[in-house]
Amino acid sequence: MPRPNTLDIPVTGAVEGSRYVARVIAIDAYGNASAAVSLTFGK
Repeated sequence: MPRPNTLDIPVTGAVEGSRYVARVIAIDAYGNASAAVSLTFGK
């Protein structure tokens, strides 16, 4: 199965001018999880 290079995930209810933190944990087909990575974005 092909894997995308990027994912577009809409954030419903987001307010323009606000600051947000996205925390991502990748899980592979075997259930192995990566370390969490955080990204702060917005104003």
